[in-house]
Amino acid sequence: MSIPIIIGVTGHIDLREKDIPRLKGLVRAELLKLKTEYPHSPTVMLSSLAAGADLLCAEVAAELGIALKCPLPMSVDEYRLDFDAVTVTQFETMLAYAQEVFIAPNTEPLPTEISRDYHYRQAGIYVAEHSHILLALWDGSTAKPDGCGAAETVAFMMRSNYGSGGCFKATNDGAVIHIMTTRQSSEKELPITARLIENEPGSLRKVLRMTDTFNRDAATLPDCQENEYELLPKEYFSSSIRLKGLSELYHKADSLSLNFQKQYLKTIGYFSVFGVLLVLSFLLYDELECDIFLLCYGILIIVYFLAFMFARRSKAHTYYLQYRVLSEAMRVQFYLSATGSNENIGNSFTWTQKQDS
Repeated sequence: MSIPIIIGVTGHIDLREKDIPRLKGLVRAELLKLKTEYPHSPTVMLSSLAAGADLLCAEVAAELGIALKCPLPMSVDEYRLDFDAVTVTQFETMLAYAQEVFIAPNTEPLPTEISRDYHYRQAGIYVAEHSHILLALWDGSTAKPDGCGAAETVAFMMRSNYGSGGCFKATNDGAVIHIMTTRQSSEKELPITARLIENEPGSLRKVLRMTDTFNRDAATLPDCQENEYELLPKEYFSSSIRLKGLSELYHKADSLSLNFQKQYLKTIGYFSVFGVLLVLSFLLYDELECDIFLLCYGILIIVYFLAFMFARRSKAHTYYLQYRVLSEAMRVQFYLSATGSNENIGNSFTWTQKQDS
């Protein structure tokens, strides 16, 4: 069980033909950078497969072997009407490649008159809400209050007042890889560049690094076996992929937490022995006035310091606490999901708890 890094996609539908090779190159570079920097984590692209930027990014993801999941604004047959003869072929190819295709749920209340733009907006909210990072091929234009395009999806990602609170969102979360893109309808020439926009500089890297560390550590554990501490008897969730995943994630986090707890307690035990030896060496030197015990005292201090630095670098106590929080969060999420609830336990966390888990 590995926690994936989710890359959402948004962008303009009217890309200029001459810009496409350059845009593909930048998208490929950014995706490869994430795969290289976080090698223990699978990457998943979340894309609505709209014409233009969405399809371009999906094609690059397919070339790199990145999994594709597609929250569509409406049913496939209805959505297909928005594509011309050329792009509909690309659309069908990416649909066939995708691991999962579904209609994005409505996050906002239904308006009196429901338009296609409303459904596009709901898909944009879903992508932003469920992504660690948003890849935006966008000209930097300002979002409209009731819009449904790239600018609005970027706004959904960077603000916390959209949607239901998000799977990953804390108040200051929000990260967008902005690839400056000129639209066909624009007369202004924009330089094609890529830059990272964050609400809190460094927050994305911290979260992804913690995720990758968990995946690295979880890979060292044996596969989950039948055990007496199952959250529910197997027959209750044998047909649910989601519950199976949550159960396995709980057991992985729980096992890692217990492993690091043992490591931490063992370290405390060693330090206790060091402490006794230090006191004993000093008392023997004081009573016997033998310099050899003073030398032993100095050597023990050096060894104690080196052991302390090693223990500090191993972060056993930090990982024990983080994985304990994660396992307990997964336990509650498992039971919420088992009742049929779509509530995300992360929405009940404080900001610091979100960052730690």
